[in-house]
Amino acid sequence: MFEMGHSGSVDLDSRRLCPAKLQPWHIAEIQFVVTIISISTSVHFEFASGSGIMKIECLVSRVALQLFLVIAGATAHAQNVVRVEEDWALQVVDPDQQLDSPQITTAMMPLGPNSSTSFFLDINHGSAPNYSAGGLQLRIDQNGEASESKRLSAGEKLSHASETIKWTQVAIQQGNQVKFGIISGQSQTWNYFGGAESFIDAAVISGSLDAYRHSDSLSNSGAVYAGNRVTSLILLRVRLFNSLGQTVEIPINQSPL
Repeated sequence: MFEMGHSGSVDLDSRRLCPAKLQPWHIAEIQFVVTIISISTSVHFEFASGSGIMKIECLVSRVALQLFLVIAGATAHAQNVVRVEEDWALQVVDPDQQLDSPQITTAMMPLGPNSSTSFFLDINHGSAPNYSAGGLQLRIDQNGEASESKRLSAGEKLSHASETIKWTQVAIQQGNQVKFGIISGQSQTWNYFGGAESFIDAAVISGSLDAYRHSDSLSNSGAVYAGNRVTSLILLRVRLFNSLGQTVEIPINQSPL
């Protein structure tokens, strides 16, 4: 949790991150933008109001994903995460339509690794309730079984050498409902894909997106068949949205392969 210290500095889990000479503000609206370039690099806090813009830059040695501030006077409080977006990029080499290869699955554990609810995106195949070739399939698994799923472009197999596929997979929590979908999908085989029609949802008893970790996505994603035909699979960046609509974007640039 972030807290504003008495000296005006910002603390993470009671560890001092950087000094900042902040004064209390009496303004009706404060917006912030936080950009994390990488672990152990600069974090920029930008506060905008009618009286002008104040920028604070500090060196962060350890950065947690939940960087959501609500500023009132000189106090900051953590807010709930309500939406998570992951930007992915996949490059394949010489896909084989006769063998339905390669096949890839990416994952999100939005409620944390101990939750019974997981999200999966099957690429160039579907796996629920039975195997089917080509296209994409979104799945919400609960207790190890697909509770909800949706097929996109079923039967349309990857067919272009050195093809690059990009997409954003999204987790949303609204009360005891979680939603999973993809947006901004682009590829040669499937052209533009995803959007509102791709989303599926399921009820959950407990848990919140505050428990999300990108490392859980990486450790549960990869090529499930013919990995030799996959040049790269990269989680590029993550965006977290809090209940006030504030956003933090974190570059990841890591591969599960």
